[in-house]
Parts: sequence; C-alpha cells; structure tokens
Amino acid sequence: MQFVDSASAEEVNSELDAAILAAKQQLPVYTRKTLGRILGIGGLLQIDFGGAGVSLPPHEGPGFQRQVNLLQGIFQDVLEKIEISQQGRRLSIDLEEPDRFGQLSDEEKMVIAEWELDQAMLLVEYERFQQSEARCAQATQICPEATHIWVMRAYHDSYQISHHFEGDIAKYSWIRRGIGVFLDRLEQSPTNADILWTLSYFIGSKIGNGDRADSLRQLFSQDEQLQARMSQWVELDETDSVELPVDNWRVAGQLADEALRQSEQATRPLNVRPFRLYLQPAWLQMGYAKQLSKNGRWEEAQAAWQEADKQFNRLLEHEFVYDWGKIRLEQVVQSRKNGDAVPDDKLNQIKRQQTLSRGWLMRCQAEQSENVQFARKSIELARNAESMQDEKLLNYRQGLMSLKLAWQEQPSMLIPFLNEFRSAANEYVELCEQFRLPKDNELAPLLETIWTNDTYRFFRPGRDISDIDLPDSVESADESA
Repeated sequence: MQFVDSASAEEVNSELDAAILAAKQQLPVYTRKTLGRILGIGGLLQIDFGGAGVSLPPHEGPGFQRQVNLLQGIFQDVLEKIEISQQGRRLSIDLEEPDRFGQLSDEEKMVIAEWELDQAMLLVEYERFQQSEARCAQATQICPEATHIWVMRAYHDSYQISHHFEGDIAKYSWIRRGIGVFLDRLEQSPTNADILWTLSYFIGSKIGNGDRADSLRQLFSQDEQLQARMSQWVELDETDSVELPVDNWRVAGQLADEALRQSEQATRPLNVRPFRLYLQPAWLQMGYAKQLSKNGRWEEAQAAWQEADKQFNRLLEHEFVYDWGKIRLEQVVQSRKNGDAVPDDKLNQIKRQQTLSRGWLMRCQAEQSENVQFARKSIELARNAESMQDEKLLNYRQGLMSLKLAWQEQPSMLIPFLNEFRSAANEYVELCEQFRLPKDNELAPLLETIWTNDTYRFFRPGRDISDIDLPDSVESADESA
C-alpha cells in the first residue's frame, strides 16, 4: 500500500509492529479464554446429555493446559510469519503460512477446530448467523473424526441460533440445520452410536419439549426431505401416532434403539455413558407418553405409559458390565468396604442411576393410576372447556382432590412430576379468590407441597441427585408415606 508521504507510512509501520507485539504478549490470556469459553459450553452439554458426545479436557489440569499451549504455539507461529517492510511511501505486508500447517497433528487440528467454534459463537452476538454457521462447518472439516465438534456445531444451530428467532418456521429451520449436521456425519459414518444417540436426544427433546412443541412437531412431521435423509436409520412407516403421520418422539425412539444396537458392535470406546445409552429408549418413550397426556389423548397415553413402564423395568434388570465387575440397577448397592463389588469411587454414581431409574419408573406407574388420570382429565377440562367460572372452579377442585388421594396413597411416586400441577394449583387459588372463598384447608397441605417441592429438578439426565431419598424398591414406596 502507498501513502501520501513516508512519514505516514512509517507511522503505520510502527503501529502494526506494536500491535503484533501486543498480540504476542496477550496470547496466553487469549488462548485460555478462548478454549475456556468453548469447553464451558461443552460442560453445559455434558450436564444436559449426561456426558454424551462431548469428550473434552477439564478446565484445569494438564489436559486443558496442553490444549492452551498448542493453540498459543500455533498463533505464535502465525504472528512470526507476518513481515512488514517500508520503502519510502510504500508499505508492504507479507503473510506466509507457517511450515507446521502442512503437518499438523490431530491434537493441533482439534484446538484449531475448537477455536473456529469459539469464533462462530461470538458472531452470533452480532446476529451474523450465516457467517457463524460457516465457521462451524469449517470446524467439522478440520476435525471430522471428533464427535464433540459435530455435537457442538449441531447444538450451535439448533439451540443457540434458533433461540434468536420468534417465528416457528424460522426457529424450526435452524433446529433442522442442527439435525442436518448429525445426518451429514452419519452419512460419513453410518454406524456412529454417539451421533445416533445425540440425534435421538435432539429430535425428542428440542422438538418435543417447550411452549412451541405442538408447532415444531407438526413442522417436523411435514418435513419429507429431512425424513428421506433419516430413512437409512428409521422405519418411517412405524413412526406414526394418533396425532401425527411422523411423530418426532417415535422417530427419536427408533434412533435410540439403533444407537444401542450399534454400540453393541462398536470397536472403540463410546462417549455416551452406558447408563444413558440404555436409558434413552425408556426416557424417550416417557416423553411420548407425556406428550399424549398433555394433549388429552388419554387412551393412547395409557398405552404409552405402560410401554414406558416395561422399558424402565428392563433398564433396572439390565446387567451393566464395567471393568470392575457387573451390576444390575435393581440390586441393593453397597460399597466394596462392605463386601460388594462396587468400588467406593463408583458407589454414588450407581446410586444416582438407581434413584433416577426408580423415580422415572414410579412416575410411569403413577400416571397409570385412576386418581392421577382423573386429576389430569379434570384439570384439562377446567382449562379447555368454554364453561362458566364456577364450573372451572369445580373441575379444578375435583382434579386436585383426586391428586390428593394419589398423594396420600403413594407420595413417593409423585415426586418426579408434582411440579407439573403448579399452574393448576395457582389457577385454582385465583378462582377461589375471585369468588371470595375461604382458604381450602382440605387441599392446603397438597397445594403447599406442590409450590415448595423442587425434587423434580433432579429427575433430569445428568443432574446430581445424591441428596434425594427414594425407597430401595418401587414396592416399598407406599411404606415411606
């Protein structure tokens, strides 16, 4: 580039030299922050997925520091290859590719891909979504064998970018892109159990949960192009439901089953933990049953809850094989100090898995009880019927009274989902206040429990539930009342 005079060229030359020097000095902090941000997102995914598909070094320790050092070295080489020369009014900048770029190790490619992901996520802050997605695509091209890069790219599209859109069609288009990322990888590696598992989670949870679920499920059911891409792993003719010709929950269930089949033939260690791998079909079946109940499909919901019940029982009976031995979650677990086969450092993990499995099984059984079914039907009637306020009040009270009977008979079985009646409790109390009715002492203990109980939060995959006290078996649930 040429300036009006040599003094201007010299001034810019000095500024560039200073900027390069400052960049070199800031590299240790910059690289640590960059990888820290991306690994932080990986940590969030580990919490949500129970560790599936996200295998990253810790934030502290030699693994993380090694990645920081590698990225710092790469940027150092890039900065060293910038040559600035001045001749009078002319300033030249030469950028030469470092020699190491032609022979990068897999680990070096990994940190570059993670840096690309970090840059992509920063672009979202400026709503530059297409450029952001392009950087994510670059990351998976750099490191195509790294499962967590694919998972984080899909998460970026389906969760982070879609969150910025209000319209259902626009939101679905980005969720769809995330699903497409997984399908891109499966077309390269059709038996990848980690990707199959995580794809089943996305299609079940991201599409089937939340305020937009009904609309997103409808859009997914109509998406013939996406379904055609999934047909290699899903029998689409067997994914219909009473609500949709292609139901996302049933598609997700088939993908989870396929992930399980492929895991049994895998020749490499999986990122998905064994418990989450075998839990997934039952967990998705429970999501399907909840959806049917939510939409008032009572007869079909009953059949779905029964199937979920069977699947959770199979999970409890499954024999998990570890390097330290074998165990079934239906067993009473003790530490190795007390003569059991479970190592002390694995004891809490196994107990948490037992607690989760039993809690979900109790939820499936409670949903099949007459009292809970009547409670749901009465509350649904109160919300949907175009009736007088006094009729709504009556339906709410009948539903909550039925729930109270279920609570009195089997309190432990309602723990995982009691919070779902919170809005009904609030609406009932508001109606009582409108009619200036005295406090309902008969329902007061149940209402207070609904408002204050937060145990349900721990019945999400990956959450620490070590403080929950559930009975050792479903049969003993009544005894804990």
